[in-house]
Formats: sequence, C-alpha cells, structure tokens
Amino acid sequence: MNWINLSETTQLEQILEAMPKDVLIFKHSFRCSISVAIKNRLESANLESHYKLFMIDVVHSRPTSLYLAEKVNIQHESPQVLLFRNGKCYFHASHFDITEHAILTAKSSA
Repeated sequence: MNWINLSETTQLEQILEAMPKDVLIFKHSFRCSISVAIKNRLESANLESHYKLFMIDVVHSRPTSLYLAEKVNIQHESPQVLLFRNGKCYFHASHFDITEHAILTAKSSA
C-alpha cells in the first residue's frame, strides 16, 4: 500500500483543495499498538482502488494532525481515519471502528 506522508499543514491544504479523487487520511502513531494493528488492517484491505491514501504521523507531525482536527471540527484521535470528497469530510472513525466495511460503506453512502 502506498501511503503518502503528510507532515506539513501546507501539504494538507493543497490536498484538500485539489481533491484528485476520494481521499483517505489516516492519523497514525507508530508508538501505539492499536494504531499499528489498524494500519495492518487497512493495508490488507483493497482501499487504493477507491481512495488516494495519506498518513499523518501524529507524533512527528502533531501540528498537522491538530490543524486537521480543527479545520474539520472533529476531535483528534489516534488511530483515526477521515474520508474526504470535494474538500469535505464525510466520514470519520477511530480505533477499532476503523474497518474496510465501514470505510467502503461510507463511500457508497456519501
């Protein structure tokens, strides 16, 4: 799976403005075993054909992670997945609520 790392707020703004297709942003902590498990779960799913995939390392890129939470008015959590279309967040989930089924169902419902 090809994650694109988001480490700067300017990168985040460009992505949300450009919206090449549906976007999935995964807030991940390499220090958290739950986050690692969810990352493995996401990587075993077939999400690349549905989304452009981005990851924010919440430890090393904390300002970017907090900026995103403020921008979309959704409380920061980790692990967390946010789905975007046309610059708007239409789905978010955290921890073990992050499943392939939930993500793909949200896409078809949006």
